[in-house]
Amino acid sequence: MTQYLVFGHKNPDTDTIASAIAFAYYLNQKGHQAEAVALGTPNEETAFALDYFKAQAPRVIESAAGTGAHVALVDHNEASQSIDDLADLTVDYVIDHHRIGLSLHSLCTIVVSQSAVLLLSFTRCLAKQGLKFLVKLLVSCCLLLSLIAYSSNHQLAHQKT
Repeated sequence: MTQYLVFGHKNPDTDTIASAIAFAYYLNQKGHQAEAVALGTPNEETAFALDYFKAQAPRVIESAAGTGAHVALVDHNEASQSIDDLADLTVDYVIDHHRIGLSLHSLCTIVVSQSAVLLLSFTRCLAKQGLKFLVKLLVSCCLLLSLIAYSSNHQLAHQKT
């Protein structure tokens, strides 16, 4: 059984927090000991979503070295966006939808997809296990990211005309 800390980027948003919670749950279901943590206090939008869905915010950490835990990165893959002591840690998973910018010294699983969408598919059994709040939180991430993408594309289209 491997111990994991699962976290997203600094200045966490809803995708980062929900993805960390979901992937920690997934790893726990696979027999590991995983904890979702955050690299900062969730923003106002994320705090609203967590409160609305009655989900607890992950504890905030500033360092993970010396814990003995391996790490799983969600919603980021660049060292500059991650925990300051990332170089001292063993990264086993990277689940992200951004360009790959992380230079890793060990082999790990890298999955490139919209983090919340991917984790929603990983955790489709959540509703059956009484974790509907997490399904709703992940769906809210997907909707928000889609709205942001639509708005950005819509603005670009109008700028070109």
